[in-house]
Amino acid sequence: MDHQEFLLLVRDTAGYEDGDADEAVAAVLGLLGELLGTGPAAALADQLPEELGDLVVSKPEREPSGWTAEAFLGRVAEARDSTVDEAAADASAVLRAVAETVDDSELDALVNELPPGFADLFGHPELF
Repeated sequence: MDHQEFLLLVRDTAGYEDGDADEAVAAVLGLLGELLGTGPAAALADQLPEELGDLVVSKPEREPSGWTAEAFLGRVAEARDSTVDEAAADASAVLRAVAETVDDSELDALVNELPPGFADLFGHPELF
């Protein structure tokens, strides 16, 4: 999947207007990179279109943040100047597109790196 297909998938999933998908993708992927830390973020970035991978690994070497799913959604809400419910919709749309983009083994590894509550956001509650 290329960058434009990814954005279209996010836009269609969330029902965004033009531009909203770009903002949601930037916020969610940037914060996901902070949550994962350097190694797992780089592994994810390798399977995303380059522009999107750059969002995940945009910061220098860092340790995983250790946020809960709720704290992550709070940070998305803050970044998007939205409610937590809107942030959950943003995160779910973007993370479902990630799940469609990466291979199954990367998705499993990614969900296993994250705190409980993220599998649902990826649209794969069976993974935990």
